[in-house]
Amino acid sequence: MGQLCAGIPFSVPLTSVNRYITWTISSKRLIHTCVELGHARQCSSGLQAFANVASAIQAGFYDVGIAAGVECMSLTDMGGTAPDVCWERVHANKAARNCTVPMGITSENVAEKYGITRTQQDTFAAASHAKAHAAQEHGWFSREITPVTTTRTTADGVDQQVTVTADEGVRPGTTVDGLAKLKASFKPSGTTTAGPAVAIPAALKKAGLTIDQIDVFELNEAFASQIPSHKINPTGGAIALGHPLGCTGARQIATLLHGLHRTNQTYGVVSMCIGTGMGAAAVFKRD
Repeated sequence: MGQLCAGIPFSVPLTSVNRYITWTISSKRLIHTCVELGHARQCSSGLQAFANVASAIQAGFYDVGIAAGVECMSLTDMGGTAPDVCWERVHANKAARNCTVPMGITSENVAEKYGITRTQQDTFAAASHAKAHAAQEHGWFSREITPVTTTRTTADGVDQQVTVTADEGVRPGTTVDGLAKLKASFKPSGTTTAGPAVAIPAALKKAGLTIDQIDVFELNEAFASQIPSHKINPTGGAIALGHPLGCTGARQIATLLHGLHRTNQTYGVVSMCIGTGMGAAAVFKRD
C-alpha cells in the first residue's frame, strides 16, 4: 500500500529485507561469514527467498545458499501499530484503498465475476482433501517432512509429548455434501467458506515455455474459487495442507520438486496470489 501511495505501479514487485531472524539462524551455529537475511513479501515470502538466493548464486555473490519459509502468525499485528497518518494516506489513494479489501471478499468477487458456483468450489475443496489424503497414504510427503517433537496440553490439562510427522489439516472423507452444509464465511449469500492469472504467463514467457509444456502446477489454494485442472496440485493444496503465509512458497517448491522427481516429469510452476493485490510465479526445471 505504501508502494502505491508513493506512485510505484502494480507491475513493480515489492519486498522488504531485514535481519530480525538473525538470532534464530545464529542459534543453529552457522559461521559468522554467512549472510543472514529475512524477506517479507506476505504469501510469496518463501518463494521470494528462493528467488533471491538463486539470483545471488547466478550473479556470483554466493557459492551455496539456503532458502526457507517460516511463519508465526502470533507475531503479526497486521498493521495494527501503523500510525494514523499512514492510514489517512492509504484511504486517500484509491488503488491503495482497494488493497484493504479482505481476501475473503476478494475471493467472493472473483467467484461472482467468473461465474464460479458454490458447488464447483465445494467440489474443488473436497478434491484437495482427497488428493492430499491419497498422497499421505502413499507416503509421498515423507521425504518433505522432518518430524517435530513438542509438548501439548490435553483437554484434561495434562502435558503430553507428541511427535508430529504429518500435516493434520487433511480431512479424509470430506465430501461435497458435507461442505455444502457449511455457512458462507464472508458474505451472508456468498459462496466462499473458510478454506495468479498474470504472474504465470509472465514467468512462462521469461522461461521461453508455453503453458502446455508445464507438467505440474503448484498453485496456492487461498480459496476454492480458483479453477481446477488435472495438472494442478496433484497431491492436494492449501485447502487441505494449510497456508502459513511465509512458509507457503517454500512448501510448494518442496512438493513440486519431489513430485517431479517421483513422476519423472520435467517442468513445474509455483504460483500464488499475495495480499494487497500482488502475485508471484516461478518456473522450475528438473534436470
